[in-house]
Amino acid sequence: MLNQFYQKLTFLGLSKLITSYLLLNIVIFVHEFGHYVVSKIYEFEVEEFSMGMGPLLYQWQLNDLKVSLRIPFGAYVKMSEKPQDSEETSDGYIKSCINYISNLTTDKECNQKRYMEDASTAETIFIYFAGPAFNFLFSIICFSFIFTIYGKIDSKIIVKENYKEFLQGDVISRVNGSNVKNIAMLKMYWQNDKNNIVEVHRASDSLLYYVDNLDITRCENKRIENTGQSISNMKQFSILEFLEIIEEGVLEAILHVWNMIEMQFSNLLYMIKTANINNMKSIIGILKNSDTNSVFSSLNFMSSISVALGAMNLIPIIPLDGGGIKMACIKHLFGNVIHDLLMHYYANASLVFILCLSGIIVVRDLWGLIQ
Repeated sequence: MLNQFYQKLTFLGLSKLITSYLLLNIVIFVHEFGHYVVSKIYEFEVEEFSMGMGPLLYQWQLNDLKVSLRIPFGAYVKMSEKPQDSEETSDGYIKSCINYISNLTTDKECNQKRYMEDASTAETIFIYFAGPAFNFLFSIICFSFIFTIYGKIDSKIIVKENYKEFLQGDVISRVNGSNVKNIAMLKMYWQNDKNNIVEVHRASDSLLYYVDNLDITRCENKRIENTGQSISNMKQFSILEFLEIIEEGVLEAILHVWNMIEMQFSNLLYMIKTANINNMKSIIGILKNSDTNSVFSSLNFMSSISVALGAMNLIPIIPLDGGGIKMACIKHLFGNVIHDLLMHYYANASLVFILCLSGIIVVRDLWGLIQ
């Protein structure tokens, strides 16, 4: 019923591409919202929260915060800069004291406004980490809903046709002692120019083969849905059973997200080791291969992208969140001089590297789209 309603709605008649684009922007919004929430918990001044990173369309003023709507893509949080004029700082302090004396709403001493320049190392790390953390939390919530309503999702690698030792329908379960559930994991654990130990499930038998070369095109991913206990495969259930299903769904979602994070970093290490960027996708590649034809597929798409975005941002390269965390630690350990020197040279080099890599991936995905 839920899927039928979704298909009729089809996001106000928008195409698959635009729908995927909107869902992707929700994931980015969640990431930036994490930075904003933790910044306000620490009572730091935030100048602007922008949805989109292009030309300004409209702007609201909410107390001291500017909420902006821009095009065409993304989101960002702009922290307020600390005033350089000591007189302005003094005025702000005096005004806060006058407000305290007149209102008498708190027993705390009146304080000056807090800016990111005054943040401790721990506060800086928490603010940077909040973006990826909110992405992971968002994925857990979405997957909890999926597992509770639709049941557990799993996948396996199926051999499409008879090939070498393999028969059509064989399930490849392990490679060199590591579990594999999709083609990406198979590529990651496969060792070229060596005999690989491949475990195959055929009917009720488990077989081991030594294979030196494997044509990946002869294999395919098969998603297994609606496994385990869920609301959709139960006709009647009590309140207690309903709560048990929810608990099972949440625990399964936490484990699933943790495995996805591990997978993201394993893929990253594989790409660094082999200098292979074939598994990396630009926004064009993501939208092209997205599946948003139902509530289930849309939630799965958002959850998977959210985990990928959170994990990617933990890479210790500026301007990613991991880079900010690393520089905060360097500043704490070695002081401002080394920090500022590294920021000047390392930040520029990292930015050039990311822009060049992104450009290569975008061109490749555009070329694939044209072909």
